[in-house]
Amino acid sequence: MKGSSGRFESGTRTMGDDLQRQALARNIAIRLQACSVDELRVQDRVLGRLELGRQRYGDLDLSRPRDWRRERFEERLDALVYDVCDELVLEDATRAELREAARREMLGDGPSAAVIEFDAGDRTRSSSVPAQLAGADPRDSYDELEIAETGGEG
Repeated sequence: MKGSSGRFESGTRTMGDDLQRQALARNIAIRLQACSVDELRVQDRVLGRLELGRQRYGDLDLSRPRDWRRERFEERLDALVYDVCDELVLEDATRAELREAARREMLGDGPSAAVIEFDAGDRTRSSSVPAQLAGADPRDSYDELEIAETGGEG
């Protein structure tokens, strides 16, 4: 039966849509043969996201008007929030380790010159003064921490 578009309709899809879908599926299958394992992993991840979207919201329909720029912007903001949360959780864990080492040192539960490693941004540093570092921001520069260790300029 012909629909208003002049194409034969089969349920909600038209025969033209079905033929185009089959041709694209064959083309993609051929192109996937040349992909490396890592390229296939990327494709698999993207397909997984499309499947999740289909389950949650139904079929993707580009003919339905949407504000793609606004949605992309909102998704980027969400990603930024997730990145900041992840960084804060890591910083909190670092501070907790330093505080515990300082507590052990003050109570005499550990050696007085315990060496504690902490993440100082893009590098890992060590300090033998966990009591002084327990309240320090792990993002402080190593030079500032070294001054605290030596009691002055080194």
